[in-house]
Amino acid sequence: MPKLKLAPMQSGSVKRSKKKLLLQKIDFERQLSKLQADLAMIPTSSSEIITSRTKSIRSDDFSIRRSQYIGVSRNGPSWQALIAIKKRKTYIGTYDDQDEAARAFDFYSMLLHSLTAKTNFSYTKREVLDMIDRYSDPRNNNKF
Repeated sequence: MPKLKLAPMQSGSVKRSKKKLLLQKIDFERQLSKLQADLAMIPTSSSEIITSRTKSIRSDDFSIRRSQYIGVSRNGPSWQALIAIKKRKTYIGTYDDQDEAARAFDFYSMLLHSLTAKTNFSYTKREVLDMIDRYSDPRNNNKF
């Protein structure tokens, strides 16, 4: 199995480097193996195995940085994906499209929480396996 390549991190501040270390401490190879083992126990690939959760939207919050997706916010002209690891927000990456950032959040959420992950979209077994294949392929640059 090819080594997983993490999304590129920005360096510079001490806070950012601590978050980078937190993301690197997660054993993604082991997490990926666990997710694949959980998927192997599911017999069919056509029905949804992970269902989406809706983000609660406050009526008084109309920020231009806010996204309709969990773990996604605007960062200048781009969208960034963040996930909580050990109760700390951790940077995943920056994306041109908020749907792509939401799928990146979903993938990391599935790695961390397997089939009980809170995701922005619903996924079938086949879609999760395709996502793993795309992510593991170094030519895709972590595109989901």
